[in-house]
Amino acid sequence: MQDTRAPHRINRRQFLGGALAAGGLLAAPGAARAQTRRTTIKMMQVSHAHSNGLNAQLAEFERKTGIKAEIDLMSFPVLNQRADLELASGSGAYDVIQMVFIRTGRWIRANWAEPLNPFLDKDKEVDLPDFVAGAMAPFRRGDTIYALPGLADSTVVGYRADILDKAGYAKPPATFEALQEMAAKIHTRETAGFVTQDNLHWIWPNWLVSYGGNFFANPPDDLTPRFDTPEAVKTAEMFATLLAKYSPPGGAKLNSQVVHAIMWQGKAAYYLDGFGNVQRIIDTKQTQLADRMAFSNTPSGPRGHFPQLAVHGYLINPASKKKEAAWEFMRWAIGKETMLRSALEHGHMAGTRSSVLNHPEVKKKFTWRGSDLPALHEAVMKRAGDGYMAYRTVPQFPPIGDRVIIALTAIASGQTTAADGMRALQKDTEALLRKEGVQIKS
Repeated sequence: MQDTRAPHRINRRQFLGGALAAGGLLAAPGAARAQTRRTTIKMMQVSHAHSNGLNAQLAEFERKTGIKAEIDLMSFPVLNQRADLELASGSGAYDVIQMVFIRTGRWIRANWAEPLNPFLDKDKEVDLPDFVAGAMAPFRRGDTIYALPGLADSTVVGYRADILDKAGYAKPPATFEALQEMAAKIHTRETAGFVTQDNLHWIWPNWLVSYGGNFFANPPDDLTPRFDTPEAVKTAEMFATLLAKYSPPGGAKLNSQVVHAIMWQGKAAYYLDGFGNVQRIIDTKQTQLADRMAFSNTPSGPRGHFPQLAVHGYLINPASKKKEAAWEFMRWAIGKETMLRSALEHGHMAGTRSSVLNHPEVKKKFTWRGSDLPALHEAVMKRAGDGYMAYRTVPQFPPIGDRVIIALTAIASGQTTAADGMRALQKDTEALLRKEGVQIKS
């Protein structure tokens, strides 16, 4: 990734005439589409580098289409609450809403997302094959598409190359067992061997699925919980050990902002999290250690490599009275030109289009000390195309995910053993699912 001490600046004329043309991504200019009239639409989205990029380009969108777009930016907790209320009420106050990854099952089942096939059938410029397979998977149900992906977060590792090298590691451990051995070897009171953020139901599955476990037996068809299996108990214990013994104090309850500060200050050597968070460890305005950082894939387990992927897209609110205008905004927001600009001008590397991730200017900007971050991110999205992320998109996932965090925190803090904690989680989850009418198999 580019060092902010020597920024590679691209002015508007160079950007339009050079970078976009070089990658073949510049769309033909044109006036407003005939089927849309001059109007205003409202959109709800989480505050993020990509949304900042969209905001910066809204005037140009209005100039091109005659449509004025207003974006309300908010945190994820606020977005989750407000989006649920808006979609359930059917008020139509918002025309476009961010499709939250772990709520896709509930929202699609409730018919809270307008099917996009009629729009896609008439619009061949969207170029669906350009989206990496794993990025599209959460928004499809059979042949029907309910949202288009705007940003994705893939689990990767950021680490102190100097500390690992001093301990005899030319590169990060390839397996989770080797990671635990390394963490024990490099951990000191001054510099922890491992750190991650407190959204534990997002981090632990990197271990769980790699060891052959899952949240459910066969999601979405069979939602029988699988938290009391040998795989779940073993990986919960491994993960909790890293949090309890080799992480900074409070290891199970560190939010991402605190973890960034820990890495900036050199108080941890190995950080596993979503790319959107991990890339911040080389913010040269915050740390003098950026030149010692590098990046890699997450480790593997006995069953293989199963990094996690969270994808967020855009849906059209079925209650919107301005669906054609909403579609114009959506196609622009996930377009190649817009996504490329967000990457180059606003640091949004967590894109979903292969053409953007492989654009030469993106490669140049987001390569750091030999670590090709676009390639790491694209590899995770391709891997997730196999469908193993289906457990996160079932309608019942959000409350179950909350219970997973409680169980893992209790295990890491020594309040319970891994076996007892997972058995309690199993019973709690079974009760929750039965209450919702889900059949639990023995």
